[in-house]
Amino acid sequence: MNTPQDHLHDLAEMDLYLGEGACLIHAAEERLHWLDQAGACEGQRLKAAQILEAMRRILHLLQEQRAGLANKVAAAPPTSSVPMAGRWWPLLGLRRAYQPKIL
Repeated sequence: MNTPQDHLHDLAEMDLYLGEGACLIHAAEERLHWLDQAGACEGQRLKAAQILEAMRRILHLLQEQRAGLANKVAAAPPTSSVPMAGRWWPLLGLRRAYQPKIL
């Protein structure tokens, strides 16, 4: 079972993936623009456009997954980092039950 701390770590990791994906898409858009300017053949431009579209779909899926994870983190109940203390009243019963032996 994942703890809320694990979810926060996953959320931070997902943000890194999204940032890297956005940079890669920006670079792919620049290359596609360069292919258009360089007069590349239609097949090369079509293939580059298909790859760029696939990259955008993957980034969109990652964004949806991140939104779901953020909702899960927001809905998770807060947990205390300090363990709860045990009950002390059973010790009173033990003290009463103890009877020292008289020699």
